[in-house]
Amino acid sequence: MRKILLLHDNRGYMASSRLRDTKAVDILLLKNELLEQGFEEVEIKSLHQLTFPSKFAGWYVLYPSSEDFGLFYKSFIEDILLQIQLDGAILLPKFEYFRAHHNKVFMELYRTRLGEDYQTIKSLCFYSMKDLKELLKNNKIEYPVVIKCAEGSASGGVQMASNEIELFAKAKKMGRIQYNDACYTRKKQIRYWLGRVKRRLKKSEMIEKPTARQKMIIQSFIPNLDCDYKVLVFAEKFYLLKRYVRDEDFRASGSGKFVFPEKFAGDEKKILEYAYQAYVQLETPMLSIDIAFDGANCHMIEFQCVDFGAYTLQYSSCYYKRDEEGDWTKVEKKSVLEEEMANAVKCFVERN
Repeated sequence: MRKILLLHDNRGYMASSRLRDTKAVDILLLKNELLEQGFEEVEIKSLHQLTFPSKFAGWYVLYPSSEDFGLFYKSFIEDILLQIQLDGAILLPKFEYFRAHHNKVFMELYRTRLGEDYQTIKSLCFYSMKDLKELLKNNKIEYPVVIKCAEGSASGGVQMASNEIELFAKAKKMGRIQYNDACYTRKKQIRYWLGRVKRRLKKSEMIEKPTARQKMIIQSFIPNLDCDYKVLVFAEKFYLLKRYVRDEDFRASGSGKFVFPEKFAGDEKKILEYAYQAYVQLETPMLSIDIAFDGANCHMIEFQCVDFGAYTLQYSSCYYKRDEEGDWTKVEKKSVLEEEMANAVKCFVERN
């Protein structure tokens, strides 16, 4: 049975597109492409139209994610996806990749499931400043390090710390919650801190509740880089973008200084092969991977399998293909995002 459900959010959004006014994939066009690829039935529904238990046992499901501030809506989508999976649907990509989207802590934890070539960047995850102190006691840290909030894109929530004092100062500032939701009002903050003072005065042994903070990671820093590479993978097609770092900075994501490599030299082939091996290990229909190349070795900075930016595909005049012998060729041809999404899903279903 080859049936697929296309889920969208309350705005009609499923995935991003840079070439439409709505900044969203054309779901009707994607539906037609999937039908042409041989799917027997393609249904489009909003997350809010689903009823449970659902009727989609055995169906494949393409779904949206969200980068809303605080990730409250993403949490709602997570509830829906987990239930539809429990009802027998097959999520594309699998649920853990939704969990890793806009969640660098889980993404770093998941990195440990991949081969050693994808663990050259070492990371430590923490929540509170107390956690950070314990990490530094039990782990040798080589400075400088990169410190990141779990959520963020285009280098938002990413800074560098040159020493321990700077690390603590930046972690404390970056980890602060910048909003008050229904569970964490100013009144509750005051009551919490007054309770702490009372317990200290009484020398109470009560276990303190954790304060509201952002979870964070520390990553090893790769020096002397003037660029990194973004690779998008849609089935057998690979799209390559070179991103130069910002002026007097170390970050390339969101710099706007992007170029598509004109020459297809040895370095680009190494980067593409590295992306290919990651694609094989991750077993996903589509992949976005950020790669640093230090002149000798590739390093995986981040990866995403759902709801990533499509700039690298939509503005590229070519793509790259790998044959069974491992040789790479460059194909000069523009691609249409919805066509490549449908083809990637078809190829994934056939492989699995």
